[in-house]
Amino acid sequence: GYEGAYEMLMIVVNAQTQPDLDLEDTGNFFQSLALMAGITSGIQIRSFNFETLELVRNSFERWAQDMSTPERPFRFHMVEVSFAQVRDAERRRRLNNLPTSFALSDDAIDLLRSTGCDGAMIGRAAVARPWIFWQIGERLGHNAPPSLAGTTAPADGWAEGREFHRAFLRFVATAEPRFADADARKRIRFFLHWGSRWLDFGHELWRRVGSAPDLDEARARAEHFFTHPQRMAERTVLRS
Repeated sequence: GYEGAYEMLMIVVNAQTQPDLDLEDTGNFFQSLALMAGITSGIQIRSFNFETLELVRNSFERWAQDMSTPERPFRFHMVEVSFAQVRDAERRRRLNNLPTSFALSDDAIDLLRSTGCDGAMIGRAAVARPWIFWQIGERLGHNAPPSLAGTTAPADGWAEGREFHRAFLRFVATAEPRFADADARKRIRFFLHWGSRWLDFGHELWRRVGSAPDLDEARARAEHFFTHPQRMAERTVLRS
C-alpha cells in the first residue's frame, strides 16, 4: 500500500535446529522410541516448511508480476536466514544443539550469556512452568513480584511440584468464572497436557483430571493427587 514502492524484501528467519542425536546413547528403549518419533516428525516438518516457503515465494512472485508495468517493474525478494548458513562448524553445531523450547531458567540464561542475543523466546516452558519468569528474574538479580515479596523462586524438583499444584489451582480459579464448565475443562486439560508430563507421575494426574465429569470433581481429584509430595523433573523426553 506504499505509493511509489517498486521492490519488496521478505526476510524469513528459520529457527529450526538439527541437534546431534544418537539412539545408542539414550540407554532406554522407550526414550529411543520417543527420539525416533521426534526424528520422523522433524523430517515431515522440514518438508512442510520447504513447501510452505515455496508456496509463499511463488504467490508473491505472481503478485509482483501483476503489480508490474512496462515502465515500472515490481520485484520481490525473499531471504531465508537459518542456522545452516553459519559458516563456522563449531558455532553452527552449538547453535543447532540449543533448545528451541526452554525447559528451565538455566537454559534461557545460558543462551543469553553464550550467544549475546538480546532476548530468548519462552513458549511451552511457560505453560509447564509459569514461574520460570520468576526464576529468571531472580537469577538476573531482580526482586520477586510484589505478590511474592519475601519469597524465593522454586529451586528444586519438589518445590516446583508444590508450585505446579498452586499454579493448577490458580488456573482452575481463573477459568471457572470465565468459561462454561466444558470449555473450562478443555483448557485445564491443555494446561495439564504440557505441564503434567514433567511430574514423575503426571500421567496419572492427567488421566484423573481429564476424565472428571465437572470442575468440582476435577479440582477434588487434583487435590487428592497432591496430598502426596510430587517432584517435577528437570528434563523429560515427553516434551513434544
